[in-house]
Amino acid sequence: MKKTIIILGLLITLSVNVLAQSNRINQLVKFAMSAQERGDYENALNAYSEAIRLGETSRNIKGLRGGCAFSIIYKYVEKGNYQAADGFINKLLAEEPNDAQYNGVKAFLLQDWGKYDEALTYYKRAINLDPTEYEGYVSLGNFLYFRAKDDNKNGLKTSAIEKYTQALYNFRRAMELVQNYYNPSISSEMATAIQETKDIIQEDINNCENELKKIR
Repeated sequence: MKKTIIILGLLITLSVNVLAQSNRINQLVKFAMSAQERGDYENALNAYSEAIRLGETSRNIKGLRGGCAFSIIYKYVEKGNYQAADGFINKLLAEEPNDAQYNGVKAFLLQDWGKYDEALTYYKRAINLDPTEYEGYVSLGNFLYFRAKDDNKNGLKTSAIEKYTQALYNFRRAMELVQNYYNPSISSEMATAIQETKDIIQEDINNCENELKKIR
């Protein structure tokens, strides 16, 4: 009987701790979303990270955190402060080197900085870390598309065709993944957002196909 009471007490304590942790995660996420809406991206990022550390597993939360990281980096880039931007994203990657969102942000920074070979490496790494997220394929597709335009402008036709073809593959893969988000239980708002995303990706696909027709 005593053993049963002790075990029951441990289970109750555990459930209370889990509930307290769950409440803490909810508080952090609520704070982070509010901070993000205000443009307080650093505090939002820190709160999302703490929620994730405590056990938050939602892909949406990681996506929101990645959005905060991107917004911080973009502010640096707008001012041409690439060194500070690089230092900031490198700090995040040192803590979580296998975070796909952070690798994608690093790729964007390197691309804007003109370090194209390094950017390509990080875009590919982001996809390899999370091949189920459509954003990685869209980002890589756009990177290859604009590199192809530069190659074509410089008379590098073969290289341009190769990059346009690779970009097209990535855009089509992104479209496949977005279509997988559809299910009968989603809200009308979600369905609208998915359709808008599909329309954007379809435009990317059309642009790629048109460029390939012109160049061939």
